[in-house]
Amino acid sequence: MIQDGKRRSAKEERKARAHRLIQQGVLFDLAGLAHRGRGELLGLLLAAAKTDDPNRWAHWKEAGEALLAEKGDAAG
Repeated sequence: MIQDGKRRSAKEERKARAHRLIQQGVLFDLAGLAHRGRGELLGLLLAAAKTDDPNRWAHWKEAGEALLAEKGDAAG
């Protein structure tokens, strides 16, 4: 019975992770970046991760939310 619960929990975790990854992939499509390579995309994300400017993050958030609203929140 404990094993069944562990298996079910692991399956639910895998399913949630797969769903999250699909949603993130949709964001790359919406941004028009689907044609870029993995290295390019990771480099872009690494550059963004190093950005501490709250104004820049606020601008990115505003632009992203506007596109999501325009597309009917296609990623969520």
